[in-house]
Amino acid sequence: MVTIDLEKAKEKFKDSPEWLKNEFIAKFGLENLTDDILEKIGSSFEAAYKLASEKTKKEYDDSVNANTPDHMKALAELILIIDVANEDAPEKNRVWFPVFIRSSGSAFDSSHCSYATSGTILGSRFCLESQIKSSKIGTNFNHIYKRIIIKN
Repeated sequence: MVTIDLEKAKEKFKDSPEWLKNEFIAKFGLENLTDDILEKIGSSFEAAYKLASEKTKKEYDDSVNANTPDHMKALAELILIIDVANEDAPEKNRVWFPVFIRSSGSAFDSSHCSYATSGTILGSRFCLESQIKSSKIGTNFNHIYKRIIIKN
């Protein structure tokens, strides 16, 4: 039987197949294996909530209750997720935002960079510091964006 320590697991984690990542996570915890905030939250609002600052958690908790309509709850969830993803990014660098295609069921399309206007009615102005972050958020949290875009 091969044993592996945390440092070796951190080294191998990013390029490991999914089954091995799951083994590492079970043994060491995701928070110990990567510094990448987007890897830590994946597509889980619950993971983002755990990583949020107390101030951000309080703002979310104060804005959501049993009577909050689902599209407004989704909006609050995205605000919390974007706050976590932007953690230390200066506001002036937050210019990328996800864009969605309504005709395809509001699927994530691309990330757009703009200091002034969105080129689509289905863009979000939840801006992030990089195209990579914006694309990952748009893809990983499309299920939450849809709750806003396709309001029931």
